[in-house]
Amino acid sequence: MTVGFAVKWTPAEGRARKIVFDPQPAKNRWRRTEFELHESQWRQVGTERVDTVSLTSETAHARDTHSERGVSDE
Repeated sequence: MTVGFAVKWTPAEGRARKIVFDPQPAKNRWRRTEFELHESQWRQVGTERVDTVSLTSETAHARDTHSERGVSDE
């Protein structure tokens, strides 16, 4: 069973935001919904269908970035 997830953050300037990824098993896709915090209520500001989603750790991201630049950890 695939599980959805959310990412929340507060920019230096502006309102808190979050992006929620919800699996849509019947369609073999995901739904990405973006929200913005307004007076203690999350308000939807956008949504789109997504074919694939991958969640990686910061360590994996750094490793991938170095690999793309031709930098080795060795």
